[in-house]
Amino acid sequence: MEFMDVFEKWAERYDETVFNTGNDNEYEDVFDGYTAMLEGVVALSSGRVLEIG
Repeated sequence: MEFMDVFEKWAERYDETVFNTGNDNEYEDVFDGYTAMLEGVVALSSGRVLEIG
């Protein structure tokens, strides 16, 4: 399976994966501090931020 196929399937569950607070969150360590990091990027940017990613 090519990367884009895998990514598109995962993208449907992106928010669920990143913001999952349950005990079954296999990506908890990976996304720890993710929201704070995004907020930091936005704080350092000028103008409006439409999308990061």
